[in-house]
Order: sequence, then C-alpha cells, then structure tokens
Amino acid sequence: MGVLTWLTYCYVHQALGVPFNAVFLVYVAIVGLAGFAMIDGLVRVDVVAVAPAFTRAPYRAGCWFLTVASIGIAGLWLSDIVPALPGGLPANIHLAELPNPTRVLDLGWIIPWALAAAWMLRRHHPAGPILAGVILVMLFILSVAMLTVTPVALLDGLGDNPEVRPQLIAFTVIFTVLGVIEALLLATTRHQLSTLPDHWMQPGWWPQQDSTAPAAPGRRPTATTKQRRQRRFVKARQGHAGPEAILGSIHSEDDRAYLPPGGIQGRCSRCRVRAGQRRWVDGVTSGEARAVWEGRPGAQI
Repeated sequence: MGVLTWLTYCYVHQALGVPFNAVFLVYVAIVGLAGFAMIDGLVRVDVVAVAPAFTRAPYRAGCWFLTVASIGIAGLWLSDIVPALPGGLPANIHLAELPNPTRVLDLGWIIPWALAAAWMLRRHHPAGPILAGVILVMLFILSVAMLTVTPVALLDGLGDNPEVRPQLIAFTVIFTVLGVIEALLLATTRHQLSTLPDHWMQPGWWPQQDSTAPAAPGRRPTATTKQRRQRRFVKARQGHAGPEAILGSIHSEDDRAYLPPGGIQGRCSRCRVRAGQRRWVDGVTSGEARAVWEGRPGAQI
C-alpha cells in the first residue's frame, strides 16, 4: 500500500504538473488504478485483528518522527505561501502562475495523513501502525527517488554553480537523513513484528452477512419457512387461543401435517378473528400479528 501511495502521489504530479503530452491518459490511468487500489487495501485491513502483531513496534519513535517531519515540511511551504497571500506570488510558483502540485499534495494530503498517524501512534490506536507503516514506506521511496536528483544535477554541472551548490548540498543531506530514519523505523518494526493472523484482510469493504453470526441488534434472526410453520402451529397447540389462532394459514400439505385432528373451525374466542382467512401469522412478522398472539380482542391483521 505504501508503493501504491507513492505511485498515486508521483503520477498526480505528472498529470497536473507536466505540460500536456501523448501519455497524459497513462498518467490519469495510473492515478486512478493506484489510488483506488490504495484505498481498497486500507479499508480492507482488519486493524483490530492485526493490532496484537504490533505490540512491540516503535510507537513513540514513529510518532515523534512523523510529527517533526510534518511540521518541518509544512513550515517550509507555509513560509513561502503565507507572505504572498495579500496579492503576491510565492517564490517557487509553478507554470503559468499555477500553484505547485507538490505543495498542494503535501499540505492537503500527505502532512495531514502523517499527523493523523502520529496521533494514532501516541494513542496506541489499532489503526496507527497501519497508517504509519504505509506513509513511512511512501516517504522512504520518495526520499530515495529524490536522492537520484543529486547525481543528475552533478552530471549537468550544477555542482559548479555557486548559487546552486549550497542548495544541492542541503537537499542531499536532508533527504539522506530522512531516508535513513525511515529505513530504521521500518526495519525495526519488521524485526519486532509478531505473526499476523490468517484473516487479517477482509474480503470486502463492508462486512458480509454470515448465516452463523447473530443478527443485527433490533432485528430477529431469519427463520426458514419450515421453522416458521413449526413455531406457528406449536403456539396454537399450546392452548394460547386454541387451534383457531392459526387463522387458516394452510398453504401446503406440510402445513396440514401440523394440524390437530378435525382441522380448524369457527372463530377464535380471544382475538375475534375468523378462521379460514389466508393470513400469514406467526407472532413475529408484524405488530398486528403479535396483537393476535397476545390475545387482544378485536385485533386486525
């Protein structure tokens, strides 16, 4: 999921920050596929089931690193953006005076994600290690990718430029330090990771209805047709309102097997409902049916 996050981040830059070209639709396709695959993976992880595997993970170190790195990058971008808000332009403006996609993605997506993961790590939330692990993998790949800029810049002779050289050195040092810390945190977590449960990934985004699981609160478990028939006729036989309380709900030979000798005749003396009417009354399916079984005179169904 960390790789998918990096692909989404990288190709959003390509789709929004590069002049239109022949592979524009390829950029858009990668953004869509990687983005939805990332969301699918995050939603389907059973964070409660995998939480015991991260009991020895470096929660405090991960929390501090993500917090300091997020605040540092946010401060760097805001120091250029905020002074330009009264009507000027930031120094590092993009093509045609459009906002820089890096700043949009960092301030609107990556930094909030990192801060949320740090807060969850501090609170030992079950989702904290998952969110922190994904963002650390993404940041590590980003650090390695950014370090490839240094040799390219040296080959182009930018290292001899007195104005560019200090920036290139600072750039290299910062991403080297970040990459080393990210790698250490990931390696430590992997080393101390316990065995994951067999079913740590859910089959879908929403829970599936399990026939063996209890029904949702407030709803009775679903009964088969035969079970409903048995329940209906057993209640009638127990003498609540006599066999007339079945109300003529005889729809098949299976129903007749439960009837007392002589069948059903006359009216129910307690609930004033004529027998012989084709009604599906089992005392469960509706409030009116429950009224019949409770013996309230004049109940209508």
